[in-house]
Amino acid sequence: MKSIVSLIKGNNRYDNIKRSLAILESEIKTKIQGKKKILVKPNCVAIRADRAEAVTHIDALRAVLDFIFAIKDKEARVIVGEDSGVGDTAEAFKNFGYLDLPRQYDLELRALDNDEGAAIKVYSKSLKRDLTQHIFRAFLDSDFRIAVGPPKTHDAVILTLSLKNMVIGALKEKYKTGSRNFHQGPKALHLTIAYLAKIIPPNLAVIDGFHAMEGNGPSAGNIVPLHLVLASCDFLAADSIMARIMGFNPKDIGYLYYCDKLKLGNMDLAQIKIKGNTSLKDNIHKFKPHLTYFLQKRWKINNRIRNNEL
Repeated sequence: MKSIVSLIKGNNRYDNIKRSLAILESEIKTKIQGKKKILVKPNCVAIRADRAEAVTHIDALRAVLDFIFAIKDKEARVIVGEDSGVGDTAEAFKNFGYLDLPRQYDLELRALDNDEGAAIKVYSKSLKRDLTQHIFRAFLDSDFRIAVGPPKTHDAVILTLSLKNMVIGALKEKYKTGSRNFHQGPKALHLTIAYLAKIIPPNLAVIDGFHAMEGNGPSAGNIVPLHLVLASCDFLAADSIMARIMGFNPKDIGYLYYCDKLKLGNMDLAQIKIKGNTSLKDNIHKFKPHLTYFLQKRWKINNRIRNNEL
């Protein structure tokens, strides 16, 4: 069955997102029915106000929330949760206008910095799952997860899209120094992201490309005004289409390659149907990668996937 990706281009961020979600309304309604704990995950990789273009825009969150509150079960609880990992997440919430959200919607805005985490083993430099990290309970306890954020080039895994935003934000120790840091080199890091995709995948991917980032992302790159948004209930389809828009082959992004091999979604264009007011071919840009791009590409491991397992 083909995955649907909505692709909308326009001059208003909020309207773009609402229109893209409207295309998927029937599918989202089916998938969100009966769900009791909905997690909306923005990307707050920066906390300073002068880095706002690296962060999920407040209008993007409002568009998603307006749509979700109109279709979710009445008793379903909504959490907007994030751990920036680079400083006080509460400060990020203040600087980027998130503090108004609980006054406008019946939701909890949660800075996850000190929340409880459940232990999990992820990949170390040995390429074995022997590195202990902790996943915030908010991710594990939710039964519908929504990733909302801008597409950006990255300093470790080539691109930040919906999956990267979701699963790495869930790790409590992600930027700890020393041996506990989850950055264990490109081979291990791509394996870890794909492994976590099996546990806490985005159930709805919203990639807000009104403004994207190229060069030294995910927080210090240059802004590319695409005026696009894409969304899908298949995170792999969404991320692979945005990778193509940014001028990358999704098979060259290790974690997307592994997710495809694990059959966690569709990456092949023949298995994806794009709906909206514009096309893939009319929106392909050649994004400048991070200056460490060629080092980041050293993620490949021969014959890693066997029997749909890492």
